[in-house]
Amino acid sequence: MSARAHELEADPEWPADVTYDRLIGDVYLYQRRGGHRTGTDDVLTAYYATHRASGPSASYLDLGCGVGSVLLMVAH
Repeated sequence: MSARAHELEADPEWPADVTYDRLIGDVYLYQRRGGHRTGTDDVLTAYYATHRASGPSASYLDLGCGVGSVLLMVAH
């Protein structure tokens, strides 16, 4: 089953330190305040990956992807 994050209801069992943040366009992430969070470095990495390519790519590999935000931005 698949759904966009903004269509999902928050799980009442989630910790109070979870934030609901827009990543890009209509893509949102649930992130813990004290854990690994997507940030400016992820945005710059996605920009570099998409603008340094010699042509359109059919596939991508995101090593050590943390929360996967770079791959989500590149795919968007």
